[in-house]
Parts: sequence; C-alpha cells; structure tokens
Amino acid sequence: MIIRAVLFDLDHTLGIDHNLEASVLEQIAKEFPYLISKDKLRASLNDFQSGKISLVKMFSSLFPDQDKIRLKTLVKEYKKKCLKKAAASFTPLPGTEKTIKTLLKKKIPLGILSNGWEELQKAKAQAIGFPGAVITSQEIGAWKPDPRSFHLALEKCDFFLSTTLFVGDSPEMDIAGAKRSGMAAGWLNPENKPFPVKGLDPDFILNSLVDLLQILF
Repeated sequence: MIIRAVLFDLDHTLGIDHNLEASVLEQIAKEFPYLISKDKLRASLNDFQSGKISLVKMFSSLFPDQDKIRLKTLVKEYKKKCLKKAAASFTPLPGTEKTIKTLLKKKIPLGILSNGWEELQKAKAQAIGFPGAVITSQEIGAWKPDPRSFHLALEKCDFFLSTTLFVGDSPEMDIAGAKRSGMAAGWLNPENKPFPVKGLDPDFILNSLVDLLQILF
C-alpha cells in the first residue's frame, strides 16, 4: 500500500476542545428561567454535530418559546462565544506537533475532514498550526460516515482515493466511513480497545499519532 497523502479527523484525533461547544451551550441555557438538563443539551448538540439538524433547529428544539428573531440572535451569540474561546480551548494531543512537522518535512500533503461548522473547525485547526486544507461537513453538505463526505474532501484537497490514508478516532464515523468510501484507514486507539465494526477493520491501528510515522516511513 503506497500512501502519498493523509487526511485527518480533527476532534479527538489531532486535538481536544475540552467540551467547548457544550460549555458555551450550557452557559447560554443559564440565561433562561427554566432548567434544561445537561443530557438534553448534549443530545441536541450531538444531533447538530452529526448533521441531523441545523443550528437553528437545535436552538428551536431547546428553546421552543423563542421567536425566529430571538433564535437567530441565540445562534449568533453561540457562534461568537465559541469562536472567541477556540484558540485557547483547542489543544493538540500528544504526538500531533511532531507528526505534522515530520509529515511536512517529508512533503506529505495533509488535510482535515471534520464534522461540524466551518468557522469553528478552521479556528481549531489554526490553533494547533495545522498547515493543510480543512474541509468541514457543513461546507460540503455531507457528514461522516457518509462515503460522499470522504470523496468530496478528496476532491477538494486534490488527493487520490487509492493513495490517501484517513486517520481518525471514531470506529464508525471515521474508520468504517473511510473504508466504505474505498479509502485506507488508520484507527487512533490509545486505549487498545477491540474494533467494534465487523467487516470494516482498519488497515492500521495507532496507539499514538506518532505511530503514523513508522507506518509511512
């Protein structure tokens, strides 16, 4: 298998945001006189992040008594607060900096495919100095694990399906999605868990992101 480019997941693969979006959503919810459970807030946020509902629909489901103008204001407030905190909240995982630096030195083209909204995911990538293209589900209109999201990301990055490795932490979203799209996949699995998706095993298992360097070189 010849790998000439690497496409990464972002959250929990290259870095973590310390529950940035959830904490901002909880902060906004405190402005209202009624109590919304953390479970409900996070379930709605998960539906948004996985592409099931839009950001406006997320807020309308949580705050059904608000009119359209107020909902749009809440969306703007949410985005503004998330973006303001992105640089300080998103930190690289162990091995990220060394891996990216080495891949750049070896002239391996890099990209990111991430579920989420464009401005925030690009701000996170910028926070860790990621040098490649950042493709988001919102931008291309397709969410992982849909194989279309991987194909569209490859097209935008000008990478070839047969020579690109996708690296991510989620068995279903990242690895199974990449395999269904026809891509090779490397599973970041620092806890040595068994792979749960039958028939779509990763091509490589990484205990740490730096393991990628041994695979490629």
